[in-house]
Amino acid sequence: MDWEFITIGEEHFLIVSNAQNRALEGDHLTNIYKWRGVEKFVRVHQMDVLPNTDWEVFTDKNDLYFVYSNAKGKTSQVLKAFFTPS
Repeated sequence: MDWEFITIGEEHFLIVSNAQNRALEGDHLTNIYKWRGVEKFVRVHQMDVLPNTDWEVFTDKNDLYFVYSNAKGKTSQVLKAFFTPS
């Protein structure tokens, strides 16, 4: 449904929204990909969250947050990231 591109420091990421209805194992996982040059974007993390259609990323001072819209219901979440640059 949505690809959200973010830059943290000098690193680049894509977050992919996933609005599947959990019919099959893995349907519900939202993936985060990191740019690795020759390898292109490589999956570095999966999140088991509600089906979603959009992601937004914002900061508050030094804290990084992800918020997503729920594709199937009325509840969405704000997630705080704990990020360690590589």
